Amino acid sequence: SASGGGVFSSGTLSVRGSTFEGNLADARGAPAQPGGSAAGGGLAVMQDASADIAASTFHDNVADASVGQGGVNVGADGFAGGGGAGLSNTSGAITQTNVTYARNVARATGGTSRGGGIVFFLSTGASLTNASITGNSAAEGTDNQGGNLFVRDDATVGIANTVLSAGAANAGSENCGTAGTLSSLGNNLDSRDQCGFHARGDLVGTDPLLGDLQANGG
Repeated sequence: SASGGGVFSSGTLSVRGSTFEGNLADARGAPAQPGGSAAGGGLAVMQDASADIAASTFHDNVADASVGQGGVNVGADGFAGGGGAGLSNTSGAITQTNVTYARNVARATGGTSRGGGIVFFLSTGASLTNASITGNSAAEGTDNQGGNLFVRDDATVGIANTVLSAGAANAGSENCGTAGTLSSLGNNLDSRDQCGFHARGDLVGTDPLLGDLQANGG
């Protein structure tokens, strides 16, 4: 297994003004062998942990648990979750404010892919505020869910003032896959209508007209 291609934390983590770029959580199988479990291409926060992440960008990170070369693509092969970040906590809070997730990939050829941008496992007290989550993908598995974001059935996440758009995954789950609880706190935008955004100020089926990720001098 592989967790946290850029950073792994199982304690108390504070991130400010950081960029996670081009990292790989690599659990690809050996030749002809199934993939393992990969979580958090850029960042993994696991176990009895807490995290406060602000003013940071996650882009072009990969969590890869593909079957090895020459292996047979079967559903029992690897699991990849959270190309940008895999987040799990059993007690502390995980908060993210003013963050961007773009072009991250959760890949598990022959296996299961969840949350190209972010996957939340076992998360209580998790929140996303003022975020842009766009162009991420859960890819190449036999089951790909939550191109931009996936909330597992043991997780609860509150989200506000956030844009999700242009994700790629199985049809019906390109932007969001939700087995757990994803609660809109208002003023969110889903370019499709997959995230359950129906609180005050939410917009669905709306193109946010975002440009490419780039440095704009801010």
